[in-house]
Amino acid sequence: MPIYMCLQDLKVDAVDIIIVGGGTSGCIIAGRISQAKPNLSILVVEGGGDNRENLAVRHPIMCSTHLKGDGPAMSSYRSMSTEHVCRREHVVKTASILGGGSSVNFCIYTRPSAMDFDDFEEEGWAFQEVLPFMKRFEHFHGHGNSAVHGLNGPIQISDGGFRSHRVEEMALKCARETNHLEIFDAQDPTASPAIGVSSWQRYVSRDGVRQDTAHGYLQPLLENDDHPNLHVLLNTQCVRIVFDDNKHAIGIECSGSSVIAEKLASKLVVLAAGTFGSPQILKSSGIGSASLLKPLGIPIICDSSQVGENYQDHPLISASYKTSLLPGETLDRALRSEDALSRAMASQDSITGWNGVDPAEIISMSPAFQAAWSRDYENSPDRPMVMLALVSSFNGNRSLVPVGQYLSAVSWVAYPYSRGSIHITSALRDEPPKSNSGLLSDTEQLDLEMLVWAYRKGHEIISSLPVYEGPADIEGKASCGHPANVFLEVGSLTLDDSAIEQFVRETADSAYHSLGTCRLGSRLSSGVVDQQLKVHGVTGLRCADMSICPNNLCSNTASVAMTIGEKAASMILDDLSL
Repeated sequence: MPIYMCLQDLKVDAVDIIIVGGGTSGCIIAGRISQAKPNLSILVVEGGGDNRENLAVRHPIMCSTHLKGDGPAMSSYRSMSTEHVCRREHVVKTASILGGGSSVNFCIYTRPSAMDFDDFEEEGWAFQEVLPFMKRFEHFHGHGNSAVHGLNGPIQISDGGFRSHRVEEMALKCARETNHLEIFDAQDPTASPAIGVSSWQRYVSRDGVRQDTAHGYLQPLLENDDHPNLHVLLNTQCVRIVFDDNKHAIGIECSGSSVIAEKLASKLVVLAAGTFGSPQILKSSGIGSASLLKPLGIPIICDSSQVGENYQDHPLISASYKTSLLPGETLDRALRSEDALSRAMASQDSITGWNGVDPAEIISMSPAFQAAWSRDYENSPDRPMVMLALVSSFNGNRSLVPVGQYLSAVSWVAYPYSRGSIHITSALRDEPPKSNSGLLSDTEQLDLEMLVWAYRKGHEIISSLPVYEGPADIEGKASCGHPANVFLEVGSLTLDDSAIEQFVRETADSAYHSLGTCRLGSRLSSGVVDQQLKVHGVTGLRCADMSICPNNLCSNTASVAMTIGEKAASMILDDLSL
C-alpha cells in the first residue's frame, strides 16, 4: 500500500488499530502486528514526513545535520529559562520523521545495565524478562557475548564499514597506560563492572547504511502486496484521543493541511508519540491533572497527576581540541561545507558510513561524589555515573574555528538527579506547551559537579594523546569551546572549579535522550500506564514509547525504545489472540 502524504489523501475512516506516532517504537509495533495478523487493518499516523531512501537519513555522516539544524526532520521545544543555565532559552529537539529518533540519531549502539530495568520494579519489566525483546530487533555483527545479543533481527549492528583506527588505538593505549579497564563488550548488561573503556558498535550495516525502524520494519511491508491493510499517514498531527461514554478509546481526532478529521479504531489505539508528544495528547484528551486541565476548559476523562511530570534527560557538554590528525581521520573535512559532503557522498566514500564516534570511556565518580554514590548506588556496581565519548570532529559550528582536524570530548551524566515537566497551555494543540527541561536544577547540584569532573576527565584523556595540539581556538562561552582562564601555561587546568562551573551552566545541553513523562507504575503510585502499558483510568488505549520509563538508564534511548516497541507488540498480539 502507498504511504499517504496528507490527510486528504486517506479515504479510510475506520480501522482495527490506530498507532499515533510512526517513530522508533511505533514502526516496530505496526510492523510486527501487520506481519503476524495481515488481515487486521492498521493506521499509523505520523506528524513528520517520509524517510524512505532519504540520503540524509541513510548516510550516518549526516547525523549531525539533523541535531544541529532546523530541518523538516526535527521539532524544537523551548524550555523555560532558569538561573541554573544562566537564563538561557534551552532548546530540546525531537525527531519529526518516519522512524523517529532512529532516523536522525548518532547511530550509537548502547544498552542499559541490567539494574536499570530491574529498578522499574514492575512485573514483566525486570532485565531477564525484557532481554528476549532486546535481542529480538538485533542482527548483531559485533564481538561480544552471543547469549545476550540477537542474531536474526531486522536492525543490523556493526562497525559500520569505517573507523578511525589510529584515534581508537591511541585512546585505548592511553586507557591501558592509566590502568583503565578495557571492556570487551560494554553492551553486555550482565557484565560487571561497567567502568572502563570500550569501542562502540553502531546501528549501521557493514556497508555503511543507517539502520532505522521504518526501513527495518515498515517500508518492506509497504513495498509488497501482502499487507493491503497497512496504512501510513504522514504530515498529520493527532489532536486528541476520542472516547465513548464508557471511557473506551474509539479513535482519534487528527489535523493536517487545515483539515480536521476523526479516524476510528475498533480494537485499540496505541499512543507512541514520544516523551513530548504523548503527554500533550493525553492532556488534550482529558487525561492529566484536573487542576491543570479545568482552567483550560478540557473535560476530565481521568485525573492523572503525573502526566507530563518526571521529565528526564542526560545533561551533556562538549569541548573540542586541535590535533595533528590527517584529514581522513576526522569528519571535519567532509563536513566543512555542503560541497565537500556532496563530493564524499557522490564518490561513495566509506567515511559517509561513519558517525565520527569510536572509543568511549565509562567513568566512575570522583571522590567528591562518594556521599551520593553511597546513598544511591552502593549496591549497583554495574552503573557508571558519567559517559564520555571521543568524537573525531569539531562538535559544533565549524565556521567558528580555523580549518583543521579536531577531537571533541562529549560527556553526559548517566543518571541525572534533575527533573522537569511538559504541560499544555491551551485546549488548542497549535499553542506551544510550557516546557521545563529541569537542566542542572537538582537541589544538591550533583549534575553540575559531575559535568565539571567530566570536563576535567575529557581534557586529561585528549591532552595525553600524541596528536593533541591544544584547545580549539574559540570563544570560551561558545558551545564546544573551553572555560575562560582555565588553562595554565603548560596546558594543564587550574584547580579552581568556578570557571568550569560557569562554562557548564553556559553551554550544557540536552543529549536528546528525553523520557519519563507518562511513567510506568501502579495507579496508587500515580503511574500513568500499567505493566501492560495500558493507560490508567480508561480502556482501549496503550502508551508505548520512551515516555513510559519511570527512571533514567545509562544508555542512549534507541535500544530502549526498540525494546519497548517489541514488548508492546508482543503484549498486544497476545491480547488479540484471546
